[in-house]
Amino acid sequence: MTENFYHVGGTIPFNKQEVYVSRKADDDLLESLKNGQFSYVFNSRQMGKSSLIVNLKEELRENKDILCIDYSLQNRPKDESDLYKNLIQEIGRKFLEINTNKTLNVINFIPISQDRKIGCSDLTEFFQKLLSSNKKIEIIIFIDEIDGLLNFTWRDNFFELIRTYSEYKAHSNKQEYRRLTFCLLGVATPSNLVQNNGNSPFNIQCKRIELEGLKSHECSNLAAGLKNVAVKPELLMKWIIDWTGGQPFLTQKVCQLVVTSNLKFSQEEREKIKLDNLLQEKIIENGLSEEKDDPEHLRTIRNRLREEKQGHLLLHLYQRILNESRIEFKDDYVYQKLKLLGLVVKKDGYLEVFNEIYKRIFNQGWITEELDNIAVLNDIRESIICSKIR
Repeated sequence: MTENFYHVGGTIPFNKQEVYVSRKADDDLLESLKNGQFSYVFNSRQMGKSSLIVNLKEELRENKDILCIDYSLQNRPKDESDLYKNLIQEIGRKFLEINTNKTLNVINFIPISQDRKIGCSDLTEFFQKLLSSNKKIEIIIFIDEIDGLLNFTWRDNFFELIRTYSEYKAHSNKQEYRRLTFCLLGVATPSNLVQNNGNSPFNIQCKRIELEGLKSHECSNLAAGLKNVAVKPELLMKWIIDWTGGQPFLTQKVCQLVVTSNLKFSQEEREKIKLDNLLQEKIIENGLSEEKDDPEHLRTIRNRLREEKQGHLLLHLYQRILNESRIEFKDDYVYQKLKLLGLVVKKDGYLEVFNEIYKRIFNQGWITEELDNIAVLNDIRESIICSKIR
């Protein structure tokens, strides 16, 4: 088995499906979208959201009447008009690819030239004409990196549009909107995305998709890549999941480490010590160094925590979880934010540290060091403020 079997970092392309792990979320989201239900997948980074889209799009393409649009907000729009123009151009281009008679120039349904601003009504007009031009087509729009809208004050206009389209499905004179479905993905929560709850599409009928860590029984395809190093690959896979908690990025990385380590594993339970020692050397010791954390994962978690204005509150909450093993989840900002950072995971109404690797790296010593750094920065800020006042 070559070291290139596994896929560490980035979206897993469809041509590498031997290492894509299908989870319950795949079935749940597929069913929801086929039923035309507004859906969303919100979770921390590197949990497989983009790979989920790639996999589902291929399944949905089996129905030639379904048009899947994959639009990412990684490149943020300049303004509201720019967002709508980008959507129209992407949808129009994909529609013309499958419209066999090529007689309907969807892109020119409304002016989208650079010298004209367009708004909500223009986007709605576009959808009305598009859906009425083809009575069979179903349009599913995946919008990834939806947290890219967080800094825009006008974002409620867009979310209100999604709500409106969802509500149209119940109107007898708006039946064409049954064939238009949105799916949002990103590192966000409904409460921090939508400023005016009365305009929120998240408080009407919608489907929240829970994207959990990989389970060992779901990873038979990943275990197949271990057959040259383990007498019982499924057992070794279970040991790996015990360490990673099923975090997708870490699971792929550890599998790759194992197959390139030249180690051999029998089915004896004591053989697990080989894996423990390997991870201690290759990941845990100096785990936040550039050399060990490549591609970057652990440093991303640390850096995003450092960027938070309430970083000290997040650290104290994490410290409490680390000390108590788990604490009851509360639906407030600090709990939600810590979960979105990826350090902890929600299980059965409780928050606990996502996996053993995080426990070893983001330990008590690390917490103390980070809190000390915050204290020093606060002292510096106060000193600067005082000097300006004088």
